[in-house]
Amino acid sequence: MENNVRNPLNIMELAKYAIDNNLVSINESETTPNAWVAKRRDTDIGVGTFTRQANIFALIIGIDKYQCKEYKDLQGACSDADNFEAYLVEALGTPKANIVNLRDEQATRSAIIDELIKMKDNEDIQRDTAAIVIYFAGYGAATTDPVGRADGNTSNEKIGMLCPTDIGVLDKSGDVVNGIPARTINQLLLELSLAHGNNITLILDCSYAALPSDTQKPADVPAGAERRQIFDPPKLSLSCDQQIYSGPGKKLVPEFGSSLLSSHVLLTACSPLQFAYESQGGGLFTRALLKVMKERPIGNLTYKSLIRRLDMPGYQTPLSEGRHINRRLFDSRDRTA
Repeated sequence: MENNVRNPLNIMELAKYAIDNNLVSINESETTPNAWVAKRRDTDIGVGTFTRQANIFALIIGIDKYQCKEYKDLQGACSDADNFEAYLVEALGTPKANIVNLRDEQATRSAIIDELIKMKDNEDIQRDTAAIVIYFAGYGAATTDPVGRADGNTSNEKIGMLCPTDIGVLDKSGDVVNGIPARTINQLLLELSLAHGNNITLILDCSYAALPSDTQKPADVPAGAERRQIFDPPKLSLSCDQQIYSGPGKKLVPEFGSSLLSSHVLLTACSPLQFAYESQGGGLFTRALLKVMKERPIGNLTYKSLIRRLDMPGYQTPLSEGRHINRRLFDSRDRTA
């Protein structure tokens, strides 16, 4: 870069230099100092006035096809996952080498868990500087938490879980493949945060409402819209993921959403008593989420403000949950936005 200005005398001269050298642009709709927006390089993320190099690692899961014939295939989950990946690569400059994609038959229970464990062991993810994003589009479910687990569970309450492509089929040992309960995901993300810091975002475009399958759809749900939830999934076994969440000093977090979670921030497609819908080839949540994220620099959005900006129908209310919802997107520092 040529240096055409020697010892700038004041901020206006420095600003003129930046404009002349095409380093900044002016947002004419703004009249505040925030109108000065740094030019975005292919490998940069806008964070307000300046930029920082993208340092994102992601696991992106999309499942339309389910192996168990009891479950109807979805139509837009893989498309949602592809669109989310494209956003990370094209808008934020995330290297494709930093992204692990699991689609349909690739997204087995064991593969999803294995990839989360591999993230923990990935030495390229620098602690407290890299952002980790886990995105899931597919079926969710609610199931009864079995009483008598090794951790002493006595609640017999409904808990949420994610549905891998092989849920409900028999594994090589002849056992029915379980869903992945919230407590397993939470424990894996806790271990991930202990290894790499808690700049972790979990995005779920599915639902796990403890509601019956004959719950009437609201009148304003579009014709043809499908719920991203399995009803009456296989019951969890007593030993399900015992090796992951049991052990000295481990404190079980049985649900996906909690204001006390400090290991990660959760963005979920709807409230616990609603269903997530897909329509016209995609999830309502992912469509609205990407629209806002593409329209505004992520440095101008906190997780909380992002969710508030989503244009969503009243029957599906997305939530941001966790202790750090006031952080800017994919940033480890709490700031206002």
